[in-house]
Amino acid sequence: AYSQFTWTLNSYYQTNKNNIFSTILIENDLTKVTSFFLNTKNESLGLSTSVEKYYYPLRTNIRLRGSYNWMNYQNQINNSDLRTNINQNYTINFFAKSSFKFPVNFENDFNYRYNQNTTEGLEQKFKFSSLNNSIKLLIKPINSVFFNLTWDFYKPDLNSKSNYHFLDTYMFFRPKKDNYTLYIRGANLLNNKSFDLKNVSDYYNSYSNYSLNQRYILLGVNFKL
Repeated sequence: AYSQFTWTLNSYYQTNKNNIFSTILIENDLTKVTSFFLNTKNESLGLSTSVEKYYYPLRTNIRLRGSYNWMNYQNQINNSDLRTNINQNYTINFFAKSSFKFPVNFENDFNYRYNQNTTEGLEQKFKFSSLNNSIKLLIKPINSVFFNLTWDFYKPDLNSKSNYHFLDTYMFFRPKKDNYTLYIRGANLLNNKSFDLKNVSDYYNSYSNYSLNQRYILLGVNFKL
């Protein structure tokens, strides 16, 4: 069991002929999309892999995942000629979780994403990369008590200065012979006001801003009949 090791590798290729395409007309106060049929094809392919290992000397499970996706598709923008576009994206995930025999353990989840869109005949590229990392502290002094503290770091666009930190916590108490659970939940303890996201395509960059709930701490009880 201590030499546990898993490796998986997956790939695919897909082609679609006789597709429906879209003409996109963009004006100051109007975006019009018209669909039409052409005897041509779109292509896509992908490759993903995952390596997982339980490293006994550190009592830690380690997992590394990666994927690559490529897509060749066509469209028209503002009555242009039919454009050939290439979309590529990469993702990397690293996960580690300890299983120490003493009451304190940790969990870490790291994610990186890169996306790029190019159009044949144009030098301009739409691209962006982002990352987030989540660290969780797991504390279980006895079977009836559990506590975790989670810190999340987000950077939605590595080319910008914006980044976000979130702190959340959760604790519960569950007596062995009783049918209730007491819990305390704290969310957005750093009291972030908003959160930004970025998306790209072959013809635009879009930015979204989301308002967040204020920090709160909730005390509750669950009953089991």
